Amino acid sequence: TYLNWVIGTSYQREKQNDNAKKYFEEGIKSDPEFFDNWYGVGEILFDEENWNEALVYFKKCNSLDSTYPFIWSKMASIEYKLGNIKEAERLFKKCFTKDNLINDTENVFEYIEVLLDQNKIKKVYKLLDDANLLYPKTSHYLYKKAAVQFRLNCTEDAFITLNKAMDVSFTDNALLFEYAPELEESRVIKSFINQFKNLKVS
Repeated sequence: TYLNWVIGTSYQREKQNDNAKKYFEEGIKSDPEFFDNWYGVGEILFDEENWNEALVYFKKCNSLDSTYPFIWSKMASIEYKLGNIKEAERLFKKCFTKDNLINDTENVFEYIEVLLDQNKIKKVYKLLDDANLLYPKTSHYLYKKAAVQFRLNCTEDAFITLNKAMDVSFTDNALLFEYAPELEESRVIKSFINQFKNLKVS
């Protein structure tokens, strides 16, 4: 069973998903209690956007061991993609707390969209602030917060947050436009970024 996982993982790294899946599935037949083979198939199905089947495998992983936050986040992500917003939030809550926040921007940002879809703005800010406290050298969360604030027309707060983000990492400032592409058209924001750059240089 362990050997199946090792071989399957090797194929998975090479993007040979059919072969990887074959070995993982054989491992599951050999030992249905071996967590990693279930997770391996779940990951492949997730990458293939086969949401419903992937969810079955991740739920099995969770039944075998419910202590892994990344399993909760996978299930939450799938529920969000399937349009099950309330269930997605419930699952995300289990893996994103102040003391247990996965440093995975993709999942954090997906949780933010779940909250924004329900207009839970305070929870969005708290999640981003908690992430920034846990990972102060990561500028992603500050740029994301600024992007959200601009989207919500909280312009003054957005510029304050943007300034903090550029203090952490000016070279990451393009993230703002990645998170909110509509801001690319703003001359005011681009002027603000250039002024910050000039002040730092001088």
